[in-house]
Amino acid sequence: MGTIVPKNLEDDFLLKNPDLRAESIVFYALKDQVEKEGINLNIFYDNSFISNWKDKEFDGQNDFICWSERGLIILEVKGGLLSCDDGKWFTTTLEAGNKNPLKESPFAQCRRNKYKVKDLIYSSFQKIDENISFEKYPIRFIDVLLFPDNQRNENLLETAEAHSRVLFKEDMENLVSNLLVYLSSSNPQNNHLPPNISLDRAMRIFKPTFDSNFKDYV
Repeated sequence: MGTIVPKNLEDDFLLKNPDLRAESIVFYALKDQVEKEGINLNIFYDNSFISNWKDKEFDGQNDFICWSERGLIILEVKGGLLSCDDGKWFTTTLEAGNKNPLKESPFAQCRRNKYKVKDLIYSSFQKIDENISFEKYPIRFIDVLLFPDNQRNENLLETAEAHSRVLFKEDMENLVSNLLVYLSSSNPQNNHLPPNISLDRAMRIFKPTFDSNFKDYV
């Protein structure tokens, strides 16, 4: 069975982090489905990363990284009611109805984070064996955007960038199954790594914000 880090959120998590309501809903949906169904999917929630590779600095944060032997998913969550007007993205809060602009397209953000994570993982591999590259040892890297407060919306889907993977509120009940379908149907190549390389070990470069003991899980 897979693991989720942290194992639980603190009782006063939402009191301390009111802006993370949507992420907490997704966290517990993932946790419940993985544990109840005994699914082999590992999940890190709220990951900070910073590293240098090939003279480039990669730093940032992503919501969820999910991985198994099938590959790795970068899952970004956008709460509130999402809309796009004249190419500009907004989210409207459920409680107060405040409409707030987003800095950029959520699809662009999600895809950028996918490539950052990919580069960071291969930089970690190359510290063990400099001959390991994506070209020689490809792993599936998939970006998925989740709007947990939005019902399926054709206008949003039409605005989505090409090849984007989008999930909505009605997909939450089978969230893990939907993610596994993406892993199974994307990129027919199998994941092949040398015997001395472990994806679990490479994931240590990420620092889940809400669990200081994450190293105990991988």
